[in-house]
Amino acid sequence: MTNKIPGKPPGWTANKRILIPIVGSHVALFFLAAIWGIHLLVCGHYKSKIVLPVLSANPADVNSIVVAPIRTRPTESNLVGAPITIYDPVAIERTCDALSKARPFSPNHPASSWECLLILNKKTGSYECVIDSTPSSKNGVLILFFSRGEWGWNVGEYRSDALGPALEGVVR
Repeated sequence: MTNKIPGKPPGWTANKRILIPIVGSHVALFFLAAIWGIHLLVCGHYKSKIVLPVLSANPADVNSIVVAPIRTRPTESNLVGAPITIYDPVAIERTCDALSKARPFSPNHPASSWECLLILNKKTGSYECVIDSTPSSKNGVLILFFSRGEWGWNVGEYRSDALGPALEGVVR
C-alpha cells in the first residue's frame, strides 16, 4: 500500500512498511561498519604492543621469564602453585624459540590439562600472555593474548606445541 505524500513531487510515494526497515538497515549497517573499523584499529594497536613483542622475542633481549598461576580464575589445573622466575639462558632461548614457532589458531572447545600466565620481562618492558595446554581436545598448546594480561579483550589466539614441553621441563 502506497500513500501519496502532500508537498512531495508527483510520483513520490512511500510505503511505510518498506521505508522504515530500509532506512533502519542502512543506519544499522553504518554503525556496524564503524564499530568494526574501531575494532580493527584497536586490535591492530594491541597486536603491535602485546603480541609481536612476545612472539618475536629475541632471547638476548629477555632478562627473565616468569611462569605464574592464573590469578583471575584460580584452578587446580595451574601449571605452578606460585610464580617461578627463570633466568637460565638456555631455558629462555628454548622458550623464545617455541614462541617464535606460534601460528594463529582458532581453538575448538579446548579442555585444559594445565594453564599458566607467562610474563616475558624484556629490556623494553614486561609482556603477559596465558598459556593453555589442551592435548585431550586436540588443540595443542595455546597462547592467548588479552588486552590486560590474563583478562580483557581477546587480542589473539596462537598455537605452539613446542611451548608445552619447554615450560614443563623448566618448572618441574
